[in-house]
Amino acid sequence: MRRVLPLVVAMLLPIALEGAPKQVTVTINSEPDSASVYAVMSDSAGQLRLVGYAPVGLRYETPAPFRKGQSCMTTGEIRVRWASGVSVTRPLSICPKFGKNQVTTFTRPDGPGLAVDLNVATQAAQLRAAVAAEAVANAAAKAQRQREWGDLMHALFPPPPPTIHCTSTSLGWSVETTCQ
Repeated sequence: MRRVLPLVVAMLLPIALEGAPKQVTVTINSEPDSASVYAVMSDSAGQLRLVGYAPVGLRYETPAPFRKGQSCMTTGEIRVRWASGVSVTRPLSICPKFGKNQVTTFTRPDGPGLAVDLNVATQAAQLRAAVAAEAVANAAAKAQRQREWGDLMHALFPPPPPTIHCTSTSLGWSVETTCQ
């Protein structure tokens, strides 16, 4: 038995490592919120390109050592730029111990235009709240339409009346019928 256990572990270890993520998603947040996020991605020929506004998710393919839990990986440059023009540029270090969904936050450095950036963040938050409220209203309206459709179908095609089972028994010149 003592010899079998190391053999079983040796056989199962590659299977366990095979399940490590081949892709990692990193969510880029900014403080204040809603800064532009630029990244060097595999399809951008080494150039920074706009990928969205914080928070935004970036997906990276992971190398074999990362998937085996042996090493971290470094991304290309990420630039986070606020509406005032202030920006931060740095690569990310992504480590397997943090899983396949990771989060990092870029904090705005001190500099002019903070009021502009806070205003943009506030407006973005209000817009997201309005979009969410609209989604809730649309879902409620859809549910109401589905109820109305169900009511209409029930009115047009009512369910059949319940089945009545009757038995009749002949007793001389009369017939006795019992229904349930």
